Amino acid sequence: MALHFAAGGSATEVASAGFNLVDVQYIDQVNELPDGTKAMVWLNEGEGVTQSFIDKVTPFLGNPKVFGFFLVDEPDPTGQYHTQVDAEDLKAESDWIHARMPDAKTFITAMDMGSAADPDFSNTYNYDNTHIDLFGISAYPVRTGTDTVDYDMIDRTVAAAVESGIPVSQIVPVHQTFGGGNWTTNTGGKYVMPTAEQLQTMMDHWDELVPSPAFDFAYAWGSQEGDVALESSPELQAVFREHNLQDEAPATPPVSDPATPPTSDPATPPTSDSDTPPTSDSDTPPVSDSDTPPVSDSDTPPVSDSDTPPVSDSGTPPTSDPATPPVSDPAQTIEGTAGANTLNGGGGADTMIGHGGSDEYYVDNAGDKVVEASGQGQDRVWTSVSYALSAGSSIEVLGTTKDAGTTAINLTGNELAQTMQGNAGANVINGGGGADKLSGFGGNDIFVFNSALGNGNVDRIADFNPSQNKIHLDDAAFAGLKLGGLSSDAFFAGRAAHDSSDHIIYNSSTGALSFDSDGIGGAAQTQFATLSPDLSLTAASFFVT
Repeated sequence: MALHFAAGGSATEVASAGFNLVDVQYIDQVNELPDGTKAMVWLNEGEGVTQSFIDKVTPFLGNPKVFGFFLVDEPDPTGQYHTQVDAEDLKAESDWIHARMPDAKTFITAMDMGSAADPDFSNTYNYDNTHIDLFGISAYPVRTGTDTVDYDMIDRTVAAAVESGIPVSQIVPVHQTFGGGNWTTNTGGKYVMPTAEQLQTMMDHWDELVPSPAFDFAYAWGSQEGDVALESSPELQAVFREHNLQDEAPATPPVSDPATPPTSDPATPPTSDSDTPPTSDSDTPPVSDSDTPPVSDSDTPPVSDSDTPPVSDSGTPPTSDPATPPVSDPAQTIEGTAGANTLNGGGGADTMIGHGGSDEYYVDNAGDKVVEASGQGQDRVWTSVSYALSAGSSIEVLGTTKDAGTTAINLTGNELAQTMQGNAGANVINGGGGADKLSGFGGNDIFVFNSALGNGNVDRIADFNPSQNKIHLDDAAFAGLKLGGLSSDAFFAGRAAHDSSDHIIYNSSTGALSFDSDGIGGAAQTQFATLSPDLSLTAASFFVT
């Protein structure tokens, strides 16, 4: 049986166009799949065999309906466009899965580090350095700014992937099924929804270049950035229906494994029932629910991102875990156990207490209170509304339930260190105290700094984009700055202030962002953030409140 995957649709929706590989995140979604349908489990994990990774994978191990695991969308080996992901961490994840479920495939979408004219996957990821089985390769040639569609972009992209060490047998074709909206090419143009004839021509190129893929991938079924997508095009659905339902491949071709994955056990999987839950500056929209991307120098939109699920409906964590019935009454106090719990009040201003273990909390009311003592696992809060963590609550991750969503959700941390993840909308993200890791995930985001400087209070903004994002500085913490837009003479790009008016210092070599209260006076500068190096940062990126 040939497999066909559409990002962003439920099993029922995508089946109408002949898709039989479904984007899932929860075990109940797998168990409910109809016969003849397989599951691709979205993980959004690229940091190695962490407790979060283990908790997400474990419920699916041994399930015959699981085809494979989508580790992460468009990981970035450089950290220039997305959070940096090391090949060794991906290898550890892939080996861990293979050791426990040898028939399961591991999958990522590959980020083109070049351009449409000269694609480049060198020095990124392949089987040799990751032990990943399958790699999604995307080329989206239907766009504005050209007189004709450059279908040969597909040929160049496949050739670049093969040159980088990804054999044709491991390539998953990613078809363009979107247009318009906020996606932008690296030349400032827009993607255009293909016609049926254009889609068929692209498919013909893919069929010639990659004749028997393990599966192919339509990006995307549902709209992510105000674009028109496959769900809205009966014309393109008909093309896929004919393509997907033809009896052209008797079985999923095996993926060549140059080496047997090691069976080393970096960690023993827990017996937890937890199965709960990312764009890049790259020019290709991510294929996932990753909530998503800024415009990048790279010409191919990422096929998905972030610490949050990709484009699919399954990538959006439901507001209740099927294994934990939501409490519908208002103002409840909900307590977990010493194990890994999923807690969801389901309405009202609830108090949720995890009691140990690596817990997942779902917030849908700004009045919800999450209580977590320190040393009680890796705990995560996913919110569909603007939300601030309570003081003292030991939460490791605060993120939106749908990073590809465009609802403006504001996130506020506390005095502890958190990883905070926005969505594709305009977020206001305030880490509070502690050394936080902040990701906007696309949109016109604002990053707020209003807590006392020093004592390790240095936040990392993983995806700051000067063309979209702003940094707001509170005048109480940054004494001496004038309210309003930062004046050009108060900003300096260099290692240290070069005159008395320089107060915000960006070291473009290291990405360090510091405050100097008196310029070249006697006071030392204090670092308060880290951005990516070599950004085109100016005073226009800052506003004093």
